Amino acid sequence: MNDIIDQHVSNHEPPVEQIINNANSLLGIRVNVRVNQERQADNMKTRSKRYIPEASIGDCIALPVPDIDKGLTEAPNLICRIIYIDYSKYFFELPCEAGVLNTLFARNSFDLVKYC
Repeated sequence: MNDIIDQHVSNHEPPVEQIINNANSLLGIRVNVRVNQERQADNMKTRSKRYIPEASIGDCIALPVPDIDKGLTEAPNLICRIIYIDYSKYFFELPCEAGVLNTLFARNSFDLVKYC
């Protein structure tokens, strides 16, 4: 009786070679996904640089004010100037006429103003 149980259990265990092949195919898929993800990130960076021009310290910008925070007679944008850039995360510190804003802003959250 024990021989029958041992044979039945051993028939359901996959061979070691099959496990190794499955693991290698999963690792190959993960490497492929990682490479494709890096390529897509590079494409997104290139595309964003084309549509969003670079900003530097001293540039004037127009920061949109959310509809909730402004009244009917207030300006839709807050004019600011860039005073600091955190290059590690690419965030900008912006002062306005009321003082320095306590939030750092990403480049896609404001527009450059040519003449201010």
